[in-house]
Amino acid sequence: TRSAAAIINGFASFDPGVDIRGVILNNVSGKQHEDKLREAIGRYCDVEIVGIVKRHKGCELKNRHLGLKTVDGSSADEVSHLEALTEDIDMDAFMRVCESCEAEFPEGSPYTRHDCGARVAVPMDDAYCFYYEENLECLRAAGIDVVDFSPLAGDPLPDADMYYLGGGYPELFASEISENRDFLEGLRSASADGKPVMGECGGLMTMCEAIVDSEGKRHPMAGIFAADAVMSGRHGPKYTVSEGTPENPLFSGMVVRGHEFHYSELKLRSEGRFGFRMERGQGILDGMDGLVSGNSIGSYSHMNALSTEDWAKGIVERILGTRA
Repeated sequence: TRSAAAIINGFASFDPGVDIRGVILNNVSGKQHEDKLREAIGRYCDVEIVGIVKRHKGCELKNRHLGLKTVDGSSADEVSHLEALTEDIDMDAFMRVCESCEAEFPEGSPYTRHDCGARVAVPMDDAYCFYYEENLECLRAAGIDVVDFSPLAGDPLPDADMYYLGGGYPELFASEISENRDFLEGLRSASADGKPVMGECGGLMTMCEAIVDSEGKRHPMAGIFAADAVMSGRHGPKYTVSEGTPENPLFSGMVVRGHEFHYSELKLRSEGRFGFRMERGQGILDGMDGLVSGNSIGSYSHMNALSTEDWAKGIVERILGTRA
């Protein structure tokens, strides 16, 4: 229990620019455990304990192969009792510590505004559930109408100027996705017509000819890229730094940061064109990421819009160019 004080002091002294003034103690097993923690922290640390979170078997978050299980409608009951965890949080103390912060925050939006007036369709369901929220905010700030739909629910591909397929678990729903031919054939036709289709990780897998699951069964996908996404072994998690190549239809010359974490690898049927050169990370093949076909690109790396200046610039220019 005294080691908790060592951990707190370690973080407090690690970076002088980080001012730690309060802590919430997690996974506390009982009153005796709590008393010992409070005694050690009170003796050795200059921080306020603003609350505790007791150990509760029913409050454990489940894991699967890409990390924590995501929350959806079917799992809402599993987290409905989490409100009980706040019973031992002193919200007055919590707010007092927060309000004592002297940090300066930039004013205004961090995103560059554009008057694009375009529409980007984004699948949102259990198969496509991971997007950096900053990316969607950046698109909206660029004057883009972001509309969501659910391929798993059988939704056809909406009419849009661009399609952004995020990450998630398409391999767990490969059979259902493969049956939605309106969605997949719509993606292939949109890409062939020059509309940008951008996929990240699970989105990249969907843009391939097929997903081959862990049992070796092949599920036909959109076929934008001449490759199969084959479930193999663990890759990542890793932070990535990628530089857009001249082949990149959306981010040429731009350096973006993000992360990659996947259990598949691509089996290319021919030599591919790549839109990203990896300064850090693995990518698809030999330090390259971002398969390119026309105005479409699919990468294993999830980019973060705030890692670069005006992330949406190339997207807006490409959309407006394809409209002309």
